Amino acid sequence: MTQRVRFETTHGAVSAVHRSGTAGPTVVLVHGVNGAASSWDAVLEAFGDVASTLAVELRGRGESWSDGPWGVAAHATDLTEVIEQIDGEVVLVGHSFGAHVVAAAAGTPTVSAVVLVDGGPARVLGDTDPEDAISGALGNILPNLDGLAFPVDAAAVEADFRSMILDEAATGSAERIGVPVSFVRAGNGVAPGLPAIVPDTVVEGLRAAGVDVVTDVEVPDATHFSLLGDWAAVVADVIRTAG
Repeated sequence: MTQRVRFETTHGAVSAVHRSGTAGPTVVLVHGVNGAASSWDAVLEAFGDVASTLAVELRGRGESWSDGPWGVAAHATDLTEVIEQIDGEVVLVGHSFGAHVVAAAAGTPTVSAVVLVDGGPARVLGDTDPEDAISGALGNILPNLDGLAFPVDAAAVEADFRSMILDEAATGSAERIGVPVSFVRAGNGVAPGLPAIVPDTVVEGLRAAGVDVVTDVEVPDATHFSLLGDWAAVVADVIRTAG
C-alpha cells in the first residue's frame, strides 16, 4: 500500500510517500536539491516490496511547503525527527544534496546503514572558486524549476546548494558516519564527459579516515541524474544489500 504521510518537526511539517513492505528495516530516501519524493519512483519500482520505504520531501519541495531555515543542518534536524517517529531500524538513502543531509543525520541511534548515491562527501572543486561553482550551478538549476512536475521554492534551492558547498555540516559529516556506508557513483558528472562528482579518491579518503565503506559501486556510463533513471535497478540492488 502506498500513502502520503506527514511528520511534524521543529521547522514545520515534512511530507513523505510511504510504501508498505514485507520485512527488514524501513528505508528512508532523501532526494536532491531540486527533487521530490517522485525522484525515487524508478528506484522504488525496481526495489519492490522487500521492505517498507519512506520517500521524504525536504521542506520547500512538493508537499513539504514551509519557510526556512534551510541548509544541510536544518534538513538533517528534520530528518532526525522523522526517523525518531519510525519504529525500528532505518536505512538512510540520499542522492546528491540529499546524501549530504543523510550523512549529517546518520548519527541518529536507530540508523543501521547509509547509502550515498553520488553525493555526501565534500564536493571536489579543484581550482574552481566556491562562489563560481555555486553561481554556475544555480544558473542552470533555477531557470528550470518552473518546468518541474512539483512545486519547488527557489529560495530553498539556492540556500541549500550554497550550504552543500560551504557549510561544515555538508562538507565534514561523511567522515563522521559511524555505521556501514554503501556508495553508488556515476562515472560522469551532471552530463556525459563531465568529471565525476564523487571520484575514487574521495572514497579512498573516507576509508583512510576510518569510515566503514562496505560497498562501492561505480556505474561508468551513468551521469549524476541517470542513476535514478536508467540505472535505477543498480541503486535498488545496493539498497537491498545494505538493508
